[in-house]
This record gives sequence, structure tokens and C-alpha cells, in this order.
Amino acid sequence: MLLYKSDIKKLRATQKVIKLSGAYIYITESCNLACRYCYEKDRRFGENDEKFRKTVSVLLETLRKNVENPFIVLFGGEPLTRKDRILWVVREIKRHFKNRATVSIITNGTLITDELLAALPSIGIPINFVVSLDGPEDIHNRNRKYANGSGSYADTIRGIEILRRWVQRGAKIGINIRATITKNTIKDFPRILAHLLDLGIPFSTVIDAYTYDEESDAALRERTDEIIEVCAKRSDKLPLWKEYLKFVTSYGIKIPERACGIGYEPAVLENGEIWPCHRVYEHHKVAHIGKSMGNILLEKFDTDVVKRYQEISNRKVRKCRDCPILAFCRGGCPAIHELLGGGIDKPYNEYCKAANTLAEILLAVSRNTGPVRAVDERTAHTAQGRIIFALRNIDKLGEVAATLSGDMVLNYVPPCIGGGNSREPSGPFIKYVKTENCEKCRWHADCKGIPLWLR
Repeated sequence: MLLYKSDIKKLRATQKVIKLSGAYIYITESCNLACRYCYEKDRRFGENDEKFRKTVSVLLETLRKNVENPFIVLFGGEPLTRKDRILWVVREIKRHFKNRATVSIITNGTLITDELLAALPSIGIPINFVVSLDGPEDIHNRNRKYANGSGSYADTIRGIEILRRWVQRGAKIGINIRATITKNTIKDFPRILAHLLDLGIPFSTVIDAYTYDEESDAALRERTDEIIEVCAKRSDKLPLWKEYLKFVTSYGIKIPERACGIGYEPAVLENGEIWPCHRVYEHHKVAHIGKSMGNILLEKFDTDVVKRYQEISNRKVRKCRDCPILAFCRGGCPAIHELLGGGIDKPYNEYCKAANTLAEILLAVSRNTGPVRAVDERTAHTAQGRIIFALRNIDKLGEVAATLSGDMVLNYVPPCIGGGNSREPSGPFIKYVKTENCEKCRWHADCKGIPLWLR
């Protein structure tokens, strides 16, 4: 899209006020599902394609001038309800960054088609699909329904299998699964975990902090032995579980100052509004908490709000600074703390309780499932491009990292497809290192390697 002089002026204004490392682009706020726990209830405005394209053009040009490898998420609503916008944005990202951007699409998976996946590789940029799947069919369908009340599991699995076929054909497409664990499904955590491990696709289990309480905590703790049993039977697949892998690789590294990119990877709406993150935006809609950082089309920015969110640091919060699981939790979600805890620097008690309980369970799993094995018994690359290290013992992280780069240690922020929210803007990578196994990876030509931090 052609940018005029007025647009260039807006670019300079944005660059001066906001230092960005990426963005969550709202493709649309519409959705084809009516999930039980969804906070996306209020659709604020209709869709204006001209304004959308202008906003995205200004955003991408801003990122191009300031970020070498931006992290860009195509978000919604359900973004695949507007496949035309998806394809246009991906082409624009390719034009601005070649293959230097990390691009993800967060989707419920029901609208994934062969036609879409045939179009994306022709653009030539790697894309990671993060698909929402909450467990086996009966559990998934409790929460993730269509408006008519029918479940979406069959359509989601169909979408995942389409993605898997394209990966097997060698397409530069990544797959990750995101399972939301709510109060009404937490008692089924062992069954959910078994189902996800058996699928053989990298996944994360996100405990819903909005509904977590004493009853939820007790239910999760009571199922520790079942979880250990599930993991012991599938120990070769454990590295696929993002929280587990994060836990066993968390200690001994330089701890990032935040758990996410809030403030640096803002939610960008089609009308030009920039919000610290998508959660802050949604919380503002339902509870009038949190503020916009400004509008790139109107050249208006609230420097106080920008500073407030970009200066978030777990080092400034005593409760976090003194916490034994800081390396794993990294301070949690500031937006949830702001909504439920009373401030971005006031960790929500139930959030902390959930994180601590999960960490205790993960520690028990790591102690009771024998050696942690990667898929090929050494460094392995999954079909989705996620880098996995075969750690024989959680205490061996420093030893493994030392064999790669002397006095440097691994920070688990893979630059290949699937990096997700783990990508941190809070400090520069010291260097990138490639191992012999990197040459076997389909992302080899587009990947710098493994980012390392100083001790």
C-alpha cells in the first residue's frame, strides 16, 4: 500500500514515542464460535478494509525501521473468518521483512482448509498456527461450541490434521496447540494431558486464572499422581509440553524481567488504536480497566501509559523477586494482575497459587519419569521446528549450554517457528549458535540459530 507524506510523519511520531518489538494485529473481532469462557463478547466496531490496510501499512513500516526480527501475531476474534485479510497481511510482512519475521496465527482451527495452506506457502514466509484444543472431544466440547450449541472438536481436529499433512509435505508451517484449563475441566487435567501428548504436537496448558480458586487448587493437587503416571508412560513425548520444557530449562539462565511482550508487542486495532496487549484491551471493554497507548493514525500517544507498561519488571515487585519459581513464572500476566490483583505490580494471589502448584507438579514429574529424553535421544527438531534439548537431568542445563558456547547458557526462546510469547524484548541476545542438528532442520536457511544469554 502506498504511504503518503502524512503517513511518514505518523511513522516518525510512532518511532519516537513507542519502541516496539512486534505486534498482535486484530484481523477481525468476529468469530464463528461462542466459547463458554470467551471474554470477546463486545464487538466494538464494524470492519473498514481501507482503514485496516492503512493501519497495518503504517505499523509494518514502523517495525521495519526499528526491529530486525519482529514477532507478529494475527489475532481475533477468529482471524480465519477473514482469510482475505490474512493473505494480504502475510504478503505485506513478506514484502517488509523477507523471512526475518516470526509470524503466528491464533485460531480455533475450524476454518483451516487446504486452499488456505496452498496459498500461504506460495507467499514464501514461515507461519506458525496456534490452535485452541482443550482436550478430548467431550471435554473440548463443554466449552468450545458453535452458537447453536454443537461442539467444535471434530472440525478443530480436522484442521489440525490438514496442518499436519502440509508439514509432512515439507511446507514451512508450524503447529502448536493451546489448551485452556478452566475450573470445570481442571479435574480432567490428566486426561487432557494424555490426549495432547498422544497427538504428538507441541502444546501449552494454560490454567484459567479468572476462575481459579481453592477448589481448583485442591482438585489439581489431588491429581498429581495421575499426572505423573500419564507422563511416565509418555516420557519420550514430554518435551512437547511447553510448560514442562520451560520448567526443566528455566534454572541457571538469566531470568527475563517479564513473562510476555506487554507494551512492546501491543494489540493493534483496525482503527489505529494501540493497546499494551490484547488482554488489556479486552479488560478495558468489560471492566474499563487499562488504557490505550495511543493511535498511530491520529498521531496521538499517551507517553505515561507507554512508559507504565514498557517499564514493567519482576525485579521491581518484591513478591516476584523473592519467589522461588520466578525463573519459571517470570512474574506472570500483568494484565490479569491489573484486573484481579489491583495493579500491574500487584500479583494476583490465585494466579500465583496456580503457578506454584503447577511448578510443584512439574518438579514431581521431572523426578519420577526418569531421564528427560528428546525425540531422537539428542538434540531434536520436531516437525513444527521447535528446538528441544535432551536434558538427562534438570541440573545438567549449565553443562549442556557450556558445550555450545563456553561461558554462555541457553535461554529457551527459539528463533524458529513456534517461539510464541516466550520471545522477550527485555534484553539483547548476545549471539546465535547453530549445532550440527540445525542443518537437518527445514528452517535452517531462514534461522539464525539458538539465542544465548550471558550468565
